[in-house]
Amino acid sequence: MGAGSSSSSSSNALSEDAKLQFQHKSILLTGASRGLGRSLAHQLAECNVSLLILSGRDEDALQQVKKECEDIASSSSQQAALKIEIIPCDLSDKLSVDNLSTKSLSIAKQLHATKAIDILINNGGISSRSSFIDTDISVDEKLMQVNFFSGAQLAKSIIPSMVDQSSGRIIWISSIQGKLGTPFRTSYAASKFAVQGYCEALRSELTSSNVHVHVVSPGYIRTNLSKSAVLGDGKSYGITDVTTANGKDPDEVATTIMNSVANEQMDFIVAATFSAKVALWLKFLAPSFLDNMLVKRFEKQKIEMKEKTS
Repeated sequence: MGAGSSSSSSSNALSEDAKLQFQHKSILLTGASRGLGRSLAHQLAECNVSLLILSGRDEDALQQVKKECEDIASSSSQQAALKIEIIPCDLSDKLSVDNLSTKSLSIAKQLHATKAIDILINNGGISSRSSFIDTDISVDEKLMQVNFFSGAQLAKSIIPSMVDQSSGRIIWISSIQGKLGTPFRTSYAASKFAVQGYCEALRSELTSSNVHVHVVSPGYIRTNLSKSAVLGDGKSYGITDVTTANGKDPDEVATTIMNSVANEQMDFIVAATFSAKVALWLKFLAPSFLDNMLVKRFEKQKIEMKEKTS
């Protein structure tokens, strides 16, 4: 499917094409300790990958995910082939990100002699909940660093070896907010729009080197994304929004993502609500009408936010 189109209906199982696409690969996955990242790690453990590097801030949680992946691989008779490494990383810290890329490349080289990281999955991220007026510039900078600059930094370190071996994939988890900005998400939307534009340009440069760039734009998924979001002053939002609580199951979304990548979809939407799909159509067909809707939404959410954070 083309850019901006919705993915096909999801399946509860990985396709054989997906298993073949990911098998024997060296994969670096950020944001792997929980939520969608944890689900992606579980799915990858079924694919007979050769190396799975799990990264995130919470080392204890990563150890738990590692054990879960080992159990999955063992039950799939793949334990002997799967090597799992943990590299803690704070995506808001450039030195920590540099350490992640350096160690990942070193581990991959030790395992395969000359082989690079085959697949980079930029999944780690953070959301925000605040109006523009109430958002300190430091929050904008933090979200840009975590959601965009850290992924770009990893890409710059890891992609050259992909180009050298004429094969590789970057799978960047963006958001529908990277296609449509909504109230109380200025910082988040900016970081995700940056991802969208960066990947579109990057794809045009890397395709001839047989390096594929995939951008995934999820809607609401049942994760801690809203609870761990930051307010305009940098404090934690600490609330699971109803829309997030009613979102898609992360395991189902992870399966859809991997099946879609195996089908060579480059820019696709997953877990989108009906209202989100309508809004995306209105952006192109009736932009003025959509603008009025978003203004009304802002006025409504302004009252709701005061009640939630008071």
